[in-house]
Amino acid sequence: MVGIGFVLGGQAGGRLGDRIGHARLRPLAIMIGAATMIAMTDLSLGLIAAGSNLVLAVSAGARTITQQSLISEQIPRARATLLSINTSLNAASVAIGVTLGGTIIDLAGFPVLGAVFAGLLLSSAALMLTFARHTTALMDAAA
Repeated sequence: MVGIGFVLGGQAGGRLGDRIGHARLRPLAIMIGAATMIAMTDLSLGLIAAGSNLVLAVSAGARTITQQSLISEQIPRARATLLSINTSLNAASVAIGVTLGGTIIDLAGFPVLGAVFAGLLLSSAALMLTFARHTTALMDAAA
């Protein structure tokens, strides 16, 4: 189910990001993911939790594709360098996230993990809204 959601989110995120701009879409996808993550940590019904997991996967797919597109839009002359730095930092963040997540679950429980990661996601959205250059592929192609 996560794979299907990620594919759907990636396709929707790419197409919608081209229309409204990746810097505008990414924070929205991040906020949806944060809200879903908080909700998932407190859901006891299996079907609702599974549906929430699908929404979380769709938002993750949209975040991923808009991130890659947005990175390549920020400094077009350094696309390869920025994408390689991003890939390296993503791998490092997975290692840090797994370690931090396991520690939080052990010390405080799963609901606290959802709140912590939702807070991190919302911080990311605020940074994107503050610092990302707003462009759209369709506007760039027309120029």
